[in-house]
Amino acid sequence: FTDEQLTDFRARAIPIPIGVARDAQVLTNEARFDVPITLISTTFTRTQIDQYIAAGESYFAEVVQIKDATIVELPTSHWPQFTKPDELARAILDALD
Repeated sequence: FTDEQLTDFRARAIPIPIGVARDAQVLTNEARFDVPITLISTTFTRTQIDQYIAAGESYFAEVVQIKDATIVELPTSHWPQFTKPDELARAILDALD
């Protein structure tokens, strides 16, 4: 973040309940694997994701079960809507086509 981006972020940030970030999700409907996804990865490269999947990393366990998963690299860190908004918008629009 630039200083200006960080100031803007702090002005717009809204705290969330900690449980949203830390509590386990319980997913039971197997139909979720039939829903196409586009994973826009801002932290990991595709190569790293493939390595984590091959190593059995639980963070990516569901990705391999999804029948139509597209992974897009957008190397920008955690907040692409602030640091690369045009590229993020393009990736989302491309996923919708």
